[in-house]
Amino acid sequence: MENTQRDPSSAWKTPFGDWRFRTYNSHVYGAANDADFLAGKFYDLGVSQDFRQCECPSFYPLPASTPGFEQAFQAAKAAGALPTNVHKTSCGGDWWQLGSYSVKDAKDIGNFSATPGWEDLFAQRKIDQGHFYASKDNEYPTLSGGTRRINWGWATVPPQSTQTLPREITFNAAARMLQQYPIEEINQLRDKSVYNQSGLSLKNGTLDLNVPSGVAKQSEVIVQFTIPKTATTFGINVGASKATPPSGTPVTTMMKGTDMPGLDYNITHYPPNTDPSVCQAACDKDSKCKAYTYVIRGDPKGSGDCCLKSGTPCPDKNPTCTSGVKVNTTLPCGGGGGAVTQCMVNYVPNTNASSETYQVDVMCGGTKDTITLLNSETTLEIRVYADNTFLEAYFQQGRSAMTIVGQLDDNSHIEIETSGDIMVESAAAFSMKSIWVSPDDVRNAPRVYN
Repeated sequence: MENTQRDPSSAWKTPFGDWRFRTYNSHVYGAANDADFLAGKFYDLGVSQDFRQCECPSFYPLPASTPGFEQAFQAAKAAGALPTNVHKTSCGGDWWQLGSYSVKDAKDIGNFSATPGWEDLFAQRKIDQGHFYASKDNEYPTLSGGTRRINWGWATVPPQSTQTLPREITFNAAARMLQQYPIEEINQLRDKSVYNQSGLSLKNGTLDLNVPSGVAKQSEVIVQFTIPKTATTFGINVGASKATPPSGTPVTTMMKGTDMPGLDYNITHYPPNTDPSVCQAACDKDSKCKAYTYVIRGDPKGSGDCCLKSGTPCPDKNPTCTSGVKVNTTLPCGGGGGAVTQCMVNYVPNTNASSETYQVDVMCGGTKDTITLLNSETTLEIRVYADNTFLEAYFQQGRSAMTIVGQLDDNSHIEIETSGDIMVESAAAFSMKSIWVSPDDVRNAPRVYN
């Protein structure tokens, strides 16, 4: 078709055998049957008033039950009460909503509306509270031969963005929400187990897991807490040690031979022989800028990039860089380890005995969200992946996910912190292998689809 808009969704099939997909501008297109779909013979069904205009839209059937909550899922399904579809959009972040979809015939554009009894799920809910955008999903096979819905996001993190881990989407009918959790194949990237303990009784304070040098910056840590009886803040720290606070590192407005890696929000290329003071002046004029680095790199030879930063990263020696802050200060970097990122639960017990669920505040790196807990649940899991310049945090098997900018180095630590008495049922940490493989690895990989 000519003159269609960008960002087509993955296609879905109606009960009448025709195929549909939507685009950025809320247009819905159809193909009459499988053969027409494969041949690219589409027709325009018009603009759906139920699909808002946004980038990277998606529309797909309600995914499978979250493991462990199949009973609630099957009971609602048997009653014919479950939402039928998920609608995902990217507008100032990525959002999803759940509702019921129906079509009258192959030419009907269809209706997507709130599901009776599940009206709260029709409201837009942010998929990831952090640096996450323009995610794309599709249906993929499971390792056991079934199917699953997997979503990838664009992690808008330094130095030049990347993809998040692939996340399997499931529906928790008991908690009334979608969950997202790294696919099980990610476990194949685990290298060495660097910490594995259970039955830990912790008091107010911080427990350093004492992982080897160089591990924390590319790692996975999973901690299962017993839900406490009283209000307690607990969680995981990755980065500079809070158990052994650093002495501090002075930083000034201009430091030659110094890099301040990470937290870039603007990079501008300058011609050869540009004085770093030009970059300093650009930072001084921008209220968002907290620090800068001018680095000699790129073409032509002797040219460089002015990197304006939204925060004040810890400095490193680098002969090609000149860095500075707006006002001379001391950063908590003296002990190494980069900045500390805290992924915490601000737990308050449920005070409404008649409610089967309650809300708990969570945060990671200053980004906040709430998760739903069931009265019947006795444990709470936090899982964090770290990869040099960013982290992905998952609370309670993905009831909340956050992609967070971080700053890690060879001296970074992994710690468990609590404001009160708490039991740790299990805690494990792993170094992670590289994702990169050889061309032969790709050629020799088993093929799922022919």
